[in-house]
Amino acid sequence: MSFQENLRYHRKKAGYQQAKDFAMALNISYSTYKGYESQGREPKYETLCRIADLLQVSTDDLLGRTTNILGNKDDYILLKRLDKLLSIANEKHHTDIKIQKTDDNNIYFKNNNASISFEYVVSKKKIINALNKIDIAHDEETSHILSIFLSNTNTKQVIKKLQDNIIKANEIQNEKERTEKIKTILKAINYMNFFKVNSSLENDYFEENK
Repeated sequence: MSFQENLRYHRKKAGYQQAKDFAMALNISYSTYKGYESQGREPKYETLCRIADLLQVSTDDLLGRTTNILGNKDDYILLKRLDKLLSIANEKHHTDIKIQKTDDNNIYFKNNNASISFEYVVSKKKIINALNKIDIAHDEETSHILSIFLSNTNTKQVIKKLQDNIIKANEIQNEKERTEKIKTILKAINYMNFFKVNSSLENDYFEENK
């Protein structure tokens, strides 16, 4: 993560929900502070130290040299945050999405109450990028966006597996058996398409190219 992303994350974590409030605490103008957080400017070392002191973090934390925030190698905070968001989503939106496992690059989920569900995979990078865009002060909204994205991801990956099964079904020698198998798979694909949720919020935060 960049300095700007780390600064925003730690500011909100420290309780300064508005950037202008933190600028006042630093005794600098809002426009100067806004330059640090959203315009790519970097503070002088003395100012950087004051920011770190106020936020009760190290300058290395702000500069991204440690592993205690979203986007670094340590998964602890990422998984802790996901667990919290999924708990809210499961309670508020009647989902039952669970983390199954992780590896270096991906997180594996399963929707236990989905009509057809396999273990499906999402890259850590895509989730981290999205969570860093969403206001961390609004966990309920974030959980809703996350649950829509994960449900749609499950649906898309199930459909992909079913489409792969059509290729296998075409290898069946018996024509009647082959036709019935393909018909059953196509019926399942049409059924799964009903579960896709169109959401501009999902598209805003979980771009396809991430």
